[in-house]
Amino acid sequence: MVAKPKIPTRRVFQVVVIASLIWAPAAAGAGPLSRTSKSIGSRTHGSSGHGGGSSRPTHTPTTHRGGYTPYDGGCCGSGGVVTVRPVWAVPPRYRLVLAPKVELFFGLQSVAGSDYAGDVRARVYQGRLGFAVEATSYFERFDGPNLAAMGSTSLPRGEDTRMDMWQVTIDGALLKNKSTTLWLRGGLGAVRSTDFDQIYGPTVGVEVSHKLGRDLSVRSSVRQLWFEYDVSAREYRAELTASILSVGYRVLTFNVGDPLRGPTVGLRFGF
Repeated sequence: MVAKPKIPTRRVFQVVVIASLIWAPAAAGAGPLSRTSKSIGSRTHGSSGHGGGSSRPTHTPTTHRGGYTPYDGGCCGSGGVVTVRPVWAVPPRYRLVLAPKVELFFGLQSVAGSDYAGDVRARVYQGRLGFAVEATSYFERFDGPNLAAMGSTSLPRGEDTRMDMWQVTIDGALLKNKSTTLWLRGGLGAVRSTDFDQIYGPTVGVEVSHKLGRDLSVRSSVRQLWFEYDVSAREYRAELTASILSVGYRVLTFNVGDPLRGPTVGLRFGF
């Protein structure tokens, strides 16, 4: 037998990770994040909201011997007694077994023409149904002239820019087998920055992952978000994961301002 040549995947990924972390072009003056944030801010006029709460009387049932709980109908029942069997009295084929799986991701992105972004993602799922939460924060330092030190008061002083995005989705697996999973996602998203208050809107997306080997997989996704004030965004992701190390590329574009794009590196866990 001819021995197969070993591919130094660990060394390749070390080089990619180091290059991704040190490659962060500095923003001269207002970068793409600042321009995008201010463009969105010009469309918004702030937001306000109010909330309320309601309460209703609670009913504490009494558990009797024999493993049943009498039910008196509550606020909208017709009375009577409902017998609740203890779990050991339920046949195994009728028991609901919950054994959810969890996916976690923690990443960083070097944004071209700007600074960096931090990314956190989590998904809890069982079978073909899941619940996911994602949050991304973009940061950009202002590297323009110090107008105060120059004695100028006619122009506004620049400031650092931060933009936060999050989304909560319900995910359904349209395709799920040993090597490939296709998720259809839908839910609520929001964005805010130093230039505008938080705005909300629906989001939909598609994510596909495919295993190339035992510890090697690829993943790509696209999502669309529609916010208030006619602001919308679209995001593209592509990632290659070896063991828990993931490297990739992400592009976020709004219908106003400049795109935010650059390489990503992160850690992915599943249990």
